[in-house]
Amino acid sequence: LPRLLEDLQERGYRPADICILVRDKKDAHGIIGHLLTYKTSGNAKPGTCYDILGNEGLLIGGAPSVRFVLGLLQLFLNPEDTIQRTIVNYEYARGRLGKPENEALNFCFLDSVPESSPYSMLFTKYENEKLNHLQHGSLYNTVEQIIALFDIGSWPNEAVFIQAFQDLVFRYSTGKTADLNSFLAWWKLTGAKQFIATPDNQNAMRIMTIHKSKGLDFRVVVMPFCEWELDMKKGNLKNFLWCEPRKEPFNELPLLPVQYDSSLERSIFAEDYFDEKMHRYIDNLNLGYVAFTRAKNELICMMPDKHVEEDTKMNSFSMLLKSCINAPASGSDAETISLRDFYRAENGIFELGEPGHCIYQDKPEDEISVKVTGYPCVSSSERLRVRHKSLEYLIEGQQLTDSRLNYGIIMHDILRQIIRKSDQPKVLQEMIRTGRINESEGCLVEAELQSFWDLPETAAWFAADARVLAETSILMPSGAVYRPDRVVIRGNEATVVDYKFGEIEKSMHSLQVRQYMDLIGQMGYQVQGYLCYVSLKKVEEVR
Repeated sequence: LPRLLEDLQERGYRPADICILVRDKKDAHGIIGHLLTYKTSGNAKPGTCYDILGNEGLLIGGAPSVRFVLGLLQLFLNPEDTIQRTIVNYEYARGRLGKPENEALNFCFLDSVPESSPYSMLFTKYENEKLNHLQHGSLYNTVEQIIALFDIGSWPNEAVFIQAFQDLVFRYSTGKTADLNSFLAWWKLTGAKQFIATPDNQNAMRIMTIHKSKGLDFRVVVMPFCEWELDMKKGNLKNFLWCEPRKEPFNELPLLPVQYDSSLERSIFAEDYFDEKMHRYIDNLNLGYVAFTRAKNELICMMPDKHVEEDTKMNSFSMLLKSCINAPASGSDAETISLRDFYRAENGIFELGEPGHCIYQDKPEDEISVKVTGYPCVSSSERLRVRHKSLEYLIEGQQLTDSRLNYGIIMHDILRQIIRKSDQPKVLQEMIRTGRINESEGCLVEAELQSFWDLPETAAWFAADARVLAETSILMPSGAVYRPDRVVIRGNEATVVDYKFGEIEKSMHSLQVRQYMDLIGQMGYQVQGYLCYVSLKKVEEVR
């Protein structure tokens, strides 16, 4: 399969135009795992894309970095787990040490682990000692420190997976007591099935079940397992047929659940059996029709090369196809082409048509995707700090107008919640209901807001046709965070508004807005900036 995908891309096909169709999700998970492993092996061709998206997205648990972290978490609970130690050794050798696949496999089967290296002989002394302390922290912080300790964010093509995994850990830890044992039990049942949502314009191959592909088309369709039973397999627990008995004494019951198998051919339920059998054959033939009509340019199928005898029952799709290929042509020779002419028995290949090269007419993309290339880790001791803005704000019973700082905080919060002007009554009532302001202060705020709405510029800032980002954070690679009071977006134009509730104008206010404008301008927008001195009833444009 990897060599086939390499050949298709060498012939000009983009990965996004290649779809792999499978019968069920089990086959899809196997293919995704294989290609994820293959792309990091020495056999992978440079410049070839092996990324593959499932119908839901990328399987998080299939990533090497996630397997490594989960292996360590399992070793925290059971240091004698040799299977998890083998996984940890392999993924560490591949991701951290950059070893080729064969050499990494040799590291998997190291003999005993001395007491000085309780987790892996491949780890440094510092890494082993650090892990001894990490396992006693909270779940989220433990995973975060493992990522930082082994610099997993810099492992090749792993940043997006480890970020998605840590998001799952965070969501699991929120609002409940999240111990390591319960998390691993949850992961086994639920977490291992989670996917990363991906944009439609992602340049990667698709994999989906035949049922999900209905109504879609692709330039190239590959079916690695073009083989399934035309009838249900024996021994299936769901293999029951509900029959309506017509002979005595069985007809005393309106319905009977009967095991569906060939023994019903010689029973009083033979008619029901053959009717069900016919419908199952039709369903599976329709499934083949769906699969075979998804390709626009090329359809490539792989199946077992079974020998079809004349008296063999057509109980699988591959045998049915083989019999169709070997069937003699009907009609006059001048009008009919036999499929046997396109089948080469020596190598088991049926080929109709010639492989072609694909040429695209490039069109500008409507959306821009940014590839995640790193995962920054921050120590929990420095993640949260209390910022003391004003002790007055905590004084019980203090009036809103007693402190200009209190007044500014309240007004900022009100304007943050007002997306459209019509939101004002609801926001003020909520502030009064929660005790942030009292009734008399509500009248004061309402009068102040009326002066604010009288400013001619506010109509555009709160218009119904604009997209509004109120106090939305701008995250910088350095870890710095900027939060403009209001950003109004129309198409490719953005307007930055910053509110000030003091009585004094300062030059640093304009510098602050200019900084916001520069950051948003780097995102590709044409930016305007305004300073709104609410108490002074003045708007100043920042250039």
